[in-house]
Amino acid sequence: MQQVYTKVLRSDGGGIGDPYYVAGNYQQAAGTIGAVQMSETGQLKFETIDANNIPTWRAVANICNSPGNSAAAPMTVTLQPVPMV
Repeated sequence: MQQVYTKVLRSDGGGIGDPYYVAGNYQQAAGTIGAVQMSETGQLKFETIDANNIPTWRAVANICNSPGNSAAAPMTVTLQPVPMV
């Protein structure tokens, strides 16, 4: 799989520096909110979690390489709050 530059943000603008996880792998953070990271291409689920490993923010995004993708122009993924059940 190809890798592209991504930047994960929360819809409320908060959480800068908080870890996020990809594809339900809560053992190792994939990156931090607000920082540019490399992500594999394909449909991916991005999440933040609380102390009990319950998702608090989430986005499912189709990550693809677009013209001009770079660290200065990453693909943005915007997390939305997960409804409380």
